[in-house]
Amino acid sequence: MERRKSIHAQIDSWIRKEQAVIEKEKQEENLRKDADMILFDVRGKRTDARKYLGLLQELRNLRNVKANIAKARGEHLSSASDKAFNNIIAKLIEQWSMLDREYSIEEQNLRLMLKNDNEERIEKQKKSLFDEWEKVLFGTKVISDQYDTDFTKLITMRTAWDKYISTNSDASAIPIGWIIPHKPSSAAWQKCLKKEIS
Repeated sequence: MERRKSIHAQIDSWIRKEQAVIEKEKQEENLRKDADMILFDVRGKRTDARKYLGLLQELRNLRNVKANIAKARGEHLSSASDKAFNNIIAKLIEQWSMLDREYSIEEQNLRLMLKNDNEERIEKQKKSLFDEWEKVLFGTKVISDQYDTDFTKLITMRTAWDKYISTNSDASAIPIGWIIPHKPSSAAWQKCLKKEIS
């Protein structure tokens, strides 16, 4: 009963850890989606700001064309209204330019954040893939300093590996589960293959 309780506790602990990992991955995915949506909104706002800046410039050009036509007809335009118009347009252009700069900075920050996040995800996937290959090849995850402290473990591991390149006839030439090529790719590989019985 005690052993069963211990095993159940281990299983429950493992399940909680796995659920925590899954929950963390879901939260990271939601954060990425939120950042993508915010980036999309910022790009839309920046496009709007540029559109309004272009529109204000066109209004200024239209006002200048109308003023030139009026001058060509000999009409006199009020300098006060011209000055008021130019002041309003200048203030609006400054405001929209400032918004465009702020949106640009926000867009750069979001892109950098997403780029760093993608690089971290790719690095994590590579590490996970490497860990899987390490487990497939060596059975368990090998810790680099695992054998520094225990000399007998080092000797046991070395002996297990040495038996595969041994010329002893009862030792296997290649570890079980490894794929054996049809033709040897090198002289070193040829030595590791089992001798064919003729």
